[in-house]
Amino acid sequence: HVDFSLNQYTDVQDALVTQEGRRRNLFNHVLILDSKYVLRMMSPLVDIEVIVSIMRHAATVIPAPKVYDFGRSGNCTYIFHDYIPGRTMSSIIEQCGPYTSLMIEPQLSEIVRRLTSIGIAHNDLHFGNIIVDEEYHIVGIIDWELCSFIEVDAAEYRTRKLPHCQPERFPLGPSLN
Repeated sequence: HVDFSLNQYTDVQDALVTQEGRRRNLFNHVLILDSKYVLRMMSPLVDIEVIVSIMRHAATVIPAPKVYDFGRSGNCTYIFHDYIPGRTMSSIIEQCGPYTSLMIEPQLSEIVRRLTSIGIAHNDLHFGNIIVDEEYHIVGIIDWELCSFIEVDAAEYRTRKLPHCQPERFPLGPSLN
């Protein structure tokens, strides 16, 4: 339950419902409002103040959603932020093959370097949380619920968080799709 009126929005979509009508995530609820905003509702146990603080700090060095409002309401915490148009990198890899991930590897390394330079770890940085445009430019990093402040260098964090970008992970060669 969130004390938030959805009446002003003409197009409200549940972002976590599959085409078959099943929910992909039972713990969060994500609504896309007029393809402009996102209302993300989470467990009341989430430290929403820390998440928003980290998101706002991260947005000073990388593309992250702008937060407009956040808080606690009834049985959940919530964040109201910008919707980032584009496609998830995971949907592109599914369609075009794993070698497409190599197209964003330099950008991803730079994002990790920038985050660690200000002491932030996303902690859930996978292709489903990376939004790219039609030219494979990263336009947003989403889903900050597991983020934290850290004290590690970029090389160590990259080694832990970005092993999927190594070419040896794809022994069959590039996809021709």
